[in-house]
Amino acid sequence: MNSLKGLPENYTEGWKWLWKNGSVMATWGGWLSGGLDSSIMTALAKPHVRRLDTFAVGLPGAPDLEYACIASGFLKCIHHEVIVCFKEMLAVLLTVIYHLESFDALLVHSRVMNFLAVKRASVMCWKCSQGRGETNCLQVMSA
Repeated sequence: MNSLKGLPENYTEGWKWLWKNGSVMATWGGWLSGGLDSSIMTALAKPHVRRLDTFAVGLPGAPDLEYACIASGFLKCIHHEVIVCFKEMLAVLLTVIYHLESFDALLVHSRVMNFLAVKRASVMCWKCSQGRGETNCLQVMSA
């Protein structure tokens, strides 16, 4: 098991490897919720990519959107907000549940939002990093 001291080192080494192998030439994206985990992961990634687009998803007026915008501005990223409405969430609900094979309420809620945001991110970025630092220090997923 890695110590907490080793995590940023491993994360940084992962970005250095990607840079060395030329795969960071394309646009990269990061989910930015406005919380601490995603902000830290975005801050760690930023020095290792040429361009980092950040994405936040939420309902109109959600405070998370404001905090994500503040974090993105501080990190000098290109920020995109995906504003969704209840009707859009309902429209993709069954598809998300089908692919999750679960009806855990909190999981479904977060995945519905990510499902809607990934549509936007997939046309703008080659790869997108999700900022859940405690569970996936270097999870880079296809958008």
